Amino acid sequence: MFSKKIIRIEMTLLTDPAQIDAEPAVHVLVIAVGRYPFLKDGDADQRLPEHGELGQLASPVPSGEALVDWLKSEFKPHSAPLKSIEVLSSPGGNFTDWNGAHVEVAPPTMANVRRTVKEWAARGDTSPNSVLMFYFCGHGLSNGEVHSLLLENFGDDADDPFNTGAIDIVAMMDGTRGKKATQQLFFLDACRSFKNSAFKKYGEARGQPIINGAALARLDVVEQAALWASKLGALAYGIPGKPSVFTSAMLHAMKGAGALQDEVDGSWVIAPEFLRLGINFIIQRMPGAPPEQYATLDRMAKNIKIHSLPGDPTVPVAVLCKPRERTRFAAFACSSGESRPVGAADPWHLDLGMDLYSFEADFEDIGKKSKKATPHPPYAIVSFDANP
Repeated sequence: MFSKKIIRIEMTLLTDPAQIDAEPAVHVLVIAVGRYPFLKDGDADQRLPEHGELGQLASPVPSGEALVDWLKSEFKPHSAPLKSIEVLSSPGGNFTDWNGAHVEVAPPTMANVRRTVKEWAARGDTSPNSVLMFYFCGHGLSNGEVHSLLLENFGDDADDPFNTGAIDIVAMMDGTRGKKATQQLFFLDACRSFKNSAFKKYGEARGQPIINGAALARLDVVEQAALWASKLGALAYGIPGKPSVFTSAMLHAMKGAGALQDEVDGSWVIAPEFLRLGINFIIQRMPGAPPEQYATLDRMAKNIKIHSLPGDPTVPVAVLCKPRERTRFAAFACSSGESRPVGAADPWHLDLGMDLYSFEADFEDIGKKSKKATPHPPYAIVSFDANP
């Protein structure tokens, strides 16, 4: 958790640089881009003709707000204290300091992002035991090898929109590996689609790396993990006015679906590979969630311990029938006190602790069936044989 003595809130929720020393720390940068004035439905006088239907987004700002709230209230770093959160967001956002006072944050233009990324990386260059965390929510484009994250001013230069308004995130991760922090996490809530006219027109366009470095530098020293909201070539989806599908699922999975036991002391910690599994299970159970959205993990050599749980995990559980079409004929109940009546065709979803539970399925034609189960991360399936 935070030490209030070393935190000072500025225009971008930035730790006072004078308070940063060589001691290990977690440093977080959050970039949320919902406003694109030069893309479809933007408010600029002239918009980029080759916008490929990319327009304004309603989920990035609520996603950034939700993540920052979680970092301030629930995040328990495993290996070093959290000492800085910096935020760039547009349009605006409801970000507060430690006393609950509203803070106006700067927009994620290339000029602001360039300065902020360099300062964030420098804070992670003070100790090998530090942790760098980077989060982006906004438009993304990919051609299979190049992955570009689009900033607020993307399209202000119609002749060169990528170099003036996009990050080449692969190159940036390569450059960040040159910093002393040996644990580096990237949460990338953006599409990875390559079916867009912008890429077709601008050919080899990539964006700016911001931090330059050799692609293979320090592979034996630095552990990196990049958790993407979507698989290559696919879209990532938002929920208007609410955190995105990926960010909602990620914060939910931080309660336990993304947990494994620490091999040293047996405590429960959130780690990237289990977090990916938990996120994808939670996405599947979201009402109306797109079946094609699937979080993927790149660059991971071993599991980085992100967050320590205060106790046992909370595990997502799905109760269903075999065959699946029989699920709607069952009235379900759990010894937790929860129940669901007959009629719903989807699995019954619960969040339970790691205790022994009794589950019951009551059918009009074949009577009651019962089963006991103890949920474990990343998720649990309780299935009843429902053949007449």
